[in-house]
Amino acid sequence: MLTLFLACAGPEEPPVVSADTIDDTIDDTTDACVPLSALFFDLGSTLVYEGDDGLYAASPEAIAVLDALADRDLALGVITNVPADWERADLEALLVDPAILDRFSVVMLSSQATQPKPDPIIFTEAVALLADPPALSRTAFVTEEADHLADADPPTQGAQAAGMIGVHLAVAASPLADHTVTPEALASLADAEWLECL
Repeated sequence: MLTLFLACAGPEEPPVVSADTIDDTIDDTTDACVPLSALFFDLGSTLVYEGDDGLYAASPEAIAVLDALADRDLALGVITNVPADWERADLEALLVDPAILDRFSVVMLSSQATQPKPDPIIFTEAVALLADPPALSRTAFVTEEADHLADADPPTQGAQAAGMIGVHLAVAASPLADHTVTPEALASLADAEWLECL
């Protein structure tokens, strides 16, 4: 029980004010939920996989999660490492269906960034490209490469070092990831409760 003693003059006992008599309209925003604003994905081995012909095709799970996320008020992006001289057309030439890139508000190639992943600057620069950039704490990055999420606790490299939420696409949970989803269950990411309440 919260008890406050009010100072008063005189020898009388001070009145006691308990929590029951305090107006409980005090604004407590510490428990307020805020939704995720942007979800970024790694490309190779997260959304697309190399075929026998050397081209990369989106997995059925990737198409399912992108379809499920399409109707949400959530910006989507890609952050991918490529050779230093590459442009978007070079990346598109490797994709079975280059139109998959049109599903994203931002496609950040490491060749356009100050540094490639896992340097935190590429994540910061990618979020800054959004039309209305949110706080990094309201963004997440999904990858199969744990070292692109974090290198230690606290992190100095990776998406988490930039301030993003780290989602590991893996069979076994990574101790440094905020969330883990298996590759077969990637589509379930669209239903994750933390998308709505960080």
